[in-house]
Amino acid sequence: MISAYRSQEWKLASTKIIELQEADENKELEVLCELYRKRIEYYQENPPGEGWDGAFIATSK
Repeated sequence: MISAYRSQEWKLASTKIIELQEADENKELEVLCELYRKRIEYYQENPPGEGWDGAFIATSK
């Protein structure tokens, strides 16, 4: 998932998040998956462009 995310392959990253959630029987990764899901949604609407290093800049708390 991280590799797809950093490569801006949003659909693949989203698919991998779903796979992680399905495999996470104890829901230990639920918060992390939700965080990345929201970031992917944001980047689909606001592509970071070439040279992006995978960092997310929070603009609010």
